[in-house]
Amino acid sequence: RQRAMWCCCNADPEPQTAAVQVMTPQSVWQQKEDEQKLPVVEPSRLKRKAEEEIPSPAPPPTGDPHDGEQDQLAEKQEKEIVELPMTFEVVIPKTGTLGLMCDARQSFAHIMQVGKGCVQDYNSRVSKSEQVLPDDLLIEINGSPVSREGLKSAAESDGDVRLKLVRPIQRAVKITRSSASWGVKLGFFADTQIAEIVTIVPDGSFAAYNATAPVGMQLNPRDLIKSINGVSGSQDGMLKATEQATVLELTVLKTTP
Repeated sequence: RQRAMWCCCNADPEPQTAAVQVMTPQSVWQQKEDEQKLPVVEPSRLKRKAEEEIPSPAPPPTGDPHDGEQDQLAEKQEKEIVELPMTFEVVIPKTGTLGLMCDARQSFAHIMQVGKGCVQDYNSRVSKSEQVLPDDLLIEINGSPVSREGLKSAAESDGDVRLKLVRPIQRAVKITRSSASWGVKLGFFADTQIAEIVTIVPDGSFAAYNATAPVGMQLNPRDLIKSINGVSGSQDGMLKATEQATVLELTVLKTTP
């Protein structure tokens, strides 16, 4: 086991209508008598009556008949959009110890704790989205991939320290055994005992889960497993929890899209 303590600081005209009365042919005198007998109708009342007798046409349909289908598709796609892991960089002026406790594994380090030091000072001056937090993964130091030697060098060096990190997204994942094996190879961090997914076998239960899981919930190499069926902090305990189980309930730190 090896722990590295280091830190960074800063840190849409109404239509016109007309009333027309049709009369049958007759003598002029009869016509005049009839005209005298015709009731007098005020123009405004005539217009109003015509409007009441002639119904307005129904408005034409608007829009594409397929708009409803498109709206449903858009809604479905929106539901599938999920939060993704964030990659970001910070520059921390180094005036003392960094104050980071990390558990390094291969090409990245899992930040276990942010203690007193430059990184904690930097966090106090920035928004939470810019802070360095526990469970963040450190992937580069001063432009170089993370290594145990790089952690040690950054802890001992003077001047600014540039850190490139990934902020994973925690997910609850449930996998049902669908084959003889789970079909996954895990590697464990020495101190935190968090499991890293190293390989997923094509014909295993993990691959079967991925085939039907929505975007953002699939498991990939470099994703981390914090607990298996409630067991955490112990490599032996987590592996034993998989032996007789037919369902695995995992707490996962998604580090990949």
